[in-house]
Amino acid sequence: FGRNKADRIQMPEAGRDQRAEVLHLQLTRDHPRQALPRVPRAFDQFDLLVFHLGTALIYRLVTPTALTIHLHDPHMPNVLIEEKNSRVTILTLNRPERRNALTIELLTELTDALDRVAADSQKRVLILRGAGKVFCAGLDLNETTVSERAHRSAEMVAKTLLAISQTRLITIAQVHGAALAGGAGLMSACDFVVAAEDTKIGYPETRRGLVAALVLTFLRRQLRERDIRELLFTAELIEAERAREIGLVNRVVPPNELENETQRIVAAVLQGAPGALASTKKLIEALSSSSVQEDIERALRHHMEARESVEAREGIAAFLEKRLPNWT
Repeated sequence: FGRNKADRIQMPEAGRDQRAEVLHLQLTRDHPRQALPRVPRAFDQFDLLVFHLGTALIYRLVTPTALTIHLHDPHMPNVLIEEKNSRVTILTLNRPERRNALTIELLTELTDALDRVAADSQKRVLILRGAGKVFCAGLDLNETTVSERAHRSAEMVAKTLLAISQTRLITIAQVHGAALAGGAGLMSACDFVVAAEDTKIGYPETRRGLVAALVLTFLRRQLRERDIRELLFTAELIEAERAREIGLVNRVVPPNELENETQRIVAAVLQGAPGALASTKKLIEALSSSSVQEDIERALRHHMEARESVEAREGIAAFLEKRLPNWT
């Protein structure tokens, strides 16, 4: 193949203060049977153009498929903030290349964004969603291998769950692809959950030598004990419809209806009086036998004990090394 016809490729427009550069690379298959994403097998050699526009990188394969690949820009925020209108804000987890895995930086940005939105008295509804193929795959376990960051990560998960659950805003998790472990925790902390019908939800912590302690704060408020035991003891993923049946999800819709269904809930919520909604949310919390904050603090201690265990070291190492854990 090996052609270079960059003149047939449209360069991204550069703004007045931006500088655009283009780099041409030629790639060759290591093996004729080697699979390359969305590149026809007939081509053993193909061109790759790399456009550098400001801080953005756009990779384009010059093949008849005219494939364009957008890779994550390290300078992009981990949480995107979109003002839908004067009363509704959308927060998007923005690490699609890592399945929106939760890091200290992402969680910090998320709690900061929550605080900023809640400080605006005009805001009433917050939608939480994920960029890319999944809502959130849980903690970035690479951070758990360093003790200091592991402690900070756990504290930030606790802080974030508390911030979501305690905000005066009505929160809606718009879930697709997968919501796992801490990602399912973010979902559970919201007032509403709307899920695409192909979503997988689960709590695999015990298979990593961990305890889903922080998430359990919300599961025990939402599910029957039998269902909690099944979810946490088997650590198996469940379909969105099963999650709706047990009370973990409010509504399940086809993927192309996810946004519309979320907006229907928003419209219904906005018909309520702001003060009445805020008071109702506080009362639901006040009528519990213990507060979310008390439960989070207690759960954090269990969470940290599990993280520092021999089982956790083995389970996390096995996960990162893509092997089965050796439980003794």
